[in-house]
Amino acid sequence: MKKVLFARNQVLESYFFLLQEKINQTQGIEKEDFDNISGKIKSNTDSLKEQKIKLEEAQIIGQLEDLSKELEAKNKEFKDISEEATNLVLLGQLSSGFQSHQTLQQKISQTIQERAGSIKDRALIDRWMGESEKDAQASIAKRNEARQRLHQFTSETGSKKNHYLADLKKELQLAKDLLTKAISAQEQVVRKIS
Repeated sequence: MKKVLFARNQVLESYFFLLQEKINQTQGIEKEDFDNISGKIKSNTDSLKEQKIKLEEAQIIGQLEDLSKELEAKNKEFKDISEEATNLVLLGQLSSGFQSHQTLQQKISQTIQERAGSIKDRALIDRWMGESEKDAQASIAKRNEARQRLHQFTSETGSKKNHYLADLKKELQLAKDLLTKAISAQEQVVRKIS
């Protein structure tokens, strides 16, 4: 039983490590959120290391059973932290995508100004640019709403937590769809002015 618990402990510690790596590699996560999730991951990793020491010292089956229950609780905690981290990664990706959209929007506007005399269908291009900006702004607003939901999600328990998670996923999908639509409008403009 001791070997099995050691293996489960090691696997869970590896999962937390991989989760932290994913967070570290994602641009666009706000510092407060990054620090918060990193703190949770570190706390759990430290706890698992302490548990490993307890496992080495455990002599009777009762101690092993207690440690098994602790590991099961850590496993559930990992699931919640993993959901939170996954959503933070999506929020970060949306932020990065929005920043890329803004940069491209500025470059397109500059190109349109430089070629003002030779561009045909200027009204259509202006409409696409307006739609793109409107969708991008709606996307970032949805992203911000999703971030607020994420904070509600982390403070809730039970069925409310599942409700917040479902709403959060809908908000993130809508934000992603709006940003995709904004980028698609930009692509139309680029094709038209090229």
